[in-house]
Amino acid sequence: MAIKKKYYSWQDLEDQVQDLVYQLYKCPWKPDYIVGLTRGGLTPAIVLSNRLSIPMYALDVRLRDTTEDYTAESNKGMAQDALGYDDRSDGIKWNSEKQKNILIVDDINDSGATFEWIKQDWQNNCEPRNERWKHVWHQNVKFAVLTNNLGSTQDVDFYVDEVNKTEKPVWLVYPWEEKMAKYYTVSISGYGGESVYGKITKDQYEFWSNEDKVLEAGFEDHDSALSEWFWEPTDWEDKVPSEAQFDCDWHDLDDIEHSNGCELNSAMLEICQVESEEYMAPHVADVWEGEIKQLITEQDIEVTENILDLDEFATKDGHNYVFYGCSAEKGNFYFATIKLSDDEEFDIKQLNFDIYEMPNGDTIVHDVSYKGEFLDNEGGDTTGKAMYLEVWDY
Repeated sequence: MAIKKKYYSWQDLEDQVQDLVYQLYKCPWKPDYIVGLTRGGLTPAIVLSNRLSIPMYALDVRLRDTTEDYTAESNKGMAQDALGYDDRSDGIKWNSEKQKNILIVDDINDSGATFEWIKQDWQNNCEPRNERWKHVWHQNVKFAVLTNNLGSTQDVDFYVDEVNKTEKPVWLVYPWEEKMAKYYTVSISGYGGESVYGKITKDQYEFWSNEDKVLEAGFEDHDSALSEWFWEPTDWEDKVPSEAQFDCDWHDLDDIEHSNGCELNSAMLEICQVESEEYMAPHVADVWEGEIKQLITEQDIEVTENILDLDEFATKDGHNYVFYGCSAEKGNFYFATIKLSDDEEFDIKQLNFDIYEMPNGDTIVHDVSYKGEFLDNEGGDTTGKAMYLEVWDY
């Protein structure tokens, strides 16, 4: 499955760290020093240290880099500060006056493995059987990250952004992880629209499909009756049987499918190199312009074909009562940016188009990926041309 990337800029980092500063400002707990974890936690920890005027120390814990030549750094001094270790003759080995408030900083609380490793390592390094350890974590030792993954096994005390990688996988790319970059925009324009397919009741179908019933209710024209209903349902509530009424807007009748895209037969593709990922960034060079169908044929581009088969939703008696709604539009339906490292060349053959064959006969360009990663559609700009609202016994 393709995983989308989310890129953070240096300005994003500034904003995130300022958010952490504000959280710490409101909190009565104050750190004596900050621990920045390599690699990802070092940069935010340095910025945070400068903003708060608090000392910062690095701790080399890179679990994903563990090899025969590298193991994560064990730090006994930090462990002693966390516990408040005191080599007393009475055997207690603990002194509250020696206990330090420590803020451990990383870029993301991903799986939780890094924080779990630190907890186990520090306790193993300093009086592992001391009962005071259960009063250390999240009390005098706290954890701060830029992004918290809800699927992590470990909790954090301060965070800015939140993701759930279990439900929606995402690859977070921070600015210090990037090389010099090149940017390409992908734009799709033509005719298409927003369309929905949803299940309706037999009563709804039998009323709205029956021209005589619709005209008896007072609608001027059978073809436009549904449009009149959704435009101002309160005007018709006492004229349309309650069992035939809809309790939502047309675009919410989408329990089968809801799509928004350009029709393949009219889809025009434009790919340009631009100076940055900013909106309307200055143009550098044209890469390709023409019909998507032409590109697919000429460059042997991979296409993922999907078919929306309404027969799957039929009831046991053979009926399949369906609402179909479509706002037909013209304009730009898709705009996305591809970011490549400076030494990487754009390869148009790595594009993939997700297309859907719809029950009304349209073939919609639903999504685009590059090298197996779906691009983030930033949205387009379209103009409405027509509205189609129908009920079917499909």
